[in-house]
Amino acid sequence: MHPSSMRTIAAASLPVLCLLAACASQNPDAPGASPTGMSAEPLTTATTTTPPLDLVRGGGSFLFSLDESSPAAHWHEQCAKDSGGDAAKADACYGHIHEVASHEGMRFGLDAEQRVVWTSFGLEDGKDAVYLEGPLALRADGDHAVIATFAAPPHGLQMEGQPTWPKKPLRFEFPDSSTMVMTDEVKGRLVFHRTEP
Repeated sequence: MHPSSMRTIAAASLPVLCLLAACASQNPDAPGASPTGMSAEPLTTATTTTPPLDLVRGGGSFLFSLDESSPAAHWHEQCAKDSGGDAAKADACYGHIHEVASHEGMRFGLDAEQRVVWTSFGLEDGKDAVYLEGPLALRADGDHAVIATFAAPPHGLQMEGQPTWPKKPLRFEFPDSSTMVMTDEVKGRLVFHRTEP
């Protein structure tokens, strides 16, 4: 979701902030940011047998899992507060946010120059939207993660009105070949699951 045009949830009149790491914490001068902009929390049980660089170069899409991610607690709390104690309203509120979030994700592919291209996507007004997309420079970070920076200026909704492009590295962790985890300095742990090879 584009951060400068916050979506309004009609059922609960709640603004839904961008749930993806790509749509937050891209300020390269963010105070207190770690060198990668991510926490150094260890993975639980890492079972990846394919090296993470190969997973990223292999391409595929990963959809956001709100229920497994840190923002879920915030939205449960916000919906409970706004529902005035009505459990059915709180459930409907969270259900709507969950539905919106289920269309957001990330995709990896190759361009004509065989560079990995990263795309952060979702829906805006019922239509497919690209929030941020561009080629990446990649390096391994241990056995289960990849550090990425943009190798060229990205494009997408998030770039509208931005004088410069994001320079802060992104860190993609792969506990297994079908799960990707990012840790956003504002939103916390964000979990994504592969939807296609």
